[in-house]
Amino acid sequence: MPDLLTGERALFAKRLFDIGAIKFIGPDNPDGFKLKLHETVPDAPMSPIYLNLRDTNNPKPGPLTVGDYTVTASLMADALGELRLGLDAIAPLPRAGDPFGKALFELLSRGLPLEYLKLVKTDYPDGTRKLTGFDGVVTLPPGSLVLPVDDLITKAGTKVEGTNLLAEAGFVVRHIIVLVDREQGGREELERLGITLIAVFTLTELLDFYVATGRIEQELRDRVLAYIRANS
Repeated sequence: MPDLLTGERALFAKRLFDIGAIKFIGPDNPDGFKLKLHETVPDAPMSPIYLNLRDTNNPKPGPLTVGDYTVTASLMADALGELRLGLDAIAPLPRAGDPFGKALFELLSRGLPLEYLKLVKTDYPDGTRKLTGFDGVVTLPPGSLVLPVDDLITKAGTKVEGTNLLAEAGFVVRHIIVLVDREQGGREELERLGITLIAVFTLTELLDFYVATGRIEQELRDRVLAYIRANS
């Protein structure tokens, strides 16, 4: 029997399911879901699970609210533990990571002298999107320890792009924090760069919790994890 989520993590896992932030293949979505992966690998199998951790103001609207991001900030702060004490700046990875990073910064900066680095993502006519710099004047000195923040991780493409941009500016990245690790190789990609991933939830933890609380069937859980293993 796997260890199940408890406390605030369990409550927020229920919340994610109940508001439709996590969707599964079924009668309403019989073919599965396209992911960011399909932008570069269009022939990749469709995913039996989809996570939309955005809010209603995002160009790709999602179901989360300002209150939800306040909760995620608390959960991320708990996951960071004492690591937060050495940080010099928070850097959300746009655009999905922006509300997570903003909420975490607002929470941690109440007791720590943190800076907020706003990264800029540029959309090009050919459909590509790249991190291209910083919004505003950056006064943080080289060598400062920066924590990138995002909603989730599948592969580590955007995380590596953000880390490279920060490194080019002379900053140091040792950890990246996300709400959900989809467990499709992103953690391992970061490890090869000497970066440790911190995730509030792994996908396996969420699936096991949803089975145990009667939200999904064991068969669906196994189908999702089989897809994850085959596409990692």
